[in-house]
Amino acid sequence: MGRIVYEPASNEVIETTRTLIKTFPDKFLHVKLEDIHFIFKDAEKSRVKAYVQLFKGELQTLTKKKIMLCVWKQDWESSTEATRAFIIYHELTHIQFNEEKNKYVMRDHNVKDFKENLELFGLSREKIDSVFSEIITKTADDNKTAAAN
Repeated sequence: MGRIVYEPASNEVIETTRTLIKTFPDKFLHVKLEDIHFIFKDAEKSRVKAYVQLFKGELQTLTKKKIMLCVWKQDWESSTEATRAFIIYHELTHIQFNEEKNKYVMRDHNVKDFKENLELFGLSREKIDSVFSEIITKTADDNKTAAAN
C-alpha cells in the first residue's frame, strides 16, 4: 500500500457542507458545522470517496469536535461540483441526533438510504447531477447578491 497522508480539508468541503445543511434543513438542521472536523485523505487508492465517524474520548477532547468528515482528496479534486455535493450529502445522512441522550449517533448503510435517495433523485445520475448543480448555482448566485449588498 502507498503512503496515506491526512490533512485539513479545503474550504470548498466546508462550504459545500454549509450549503447542504442550509438547503436541506429538514434533514440536516441537527448537524452543527462547528461540531465537524473536516479532513482530506491523500492516498493513491481509497475504498470509499468519503466517510464520517464520531469522535469520542480523547479525540473529542483534543479537537473540541464531535464528528470527523474525511474526504478522499484525489476523488474530490477530480469530481464535478455536483458529485462533490452528492458525496457530502450522502455522508451527512449518516449523522443523526439522539434527543434522549443529547448526542450524535451514526446511522448505518441500509436499504432505507437507497429508498430515500430514490424518492429524491430517481434512478438517473443525470437527475442527481441536475439537482446538486442547481443547489450549487443558486448558492453561488445568493453569495454574489449578498456580496453586492
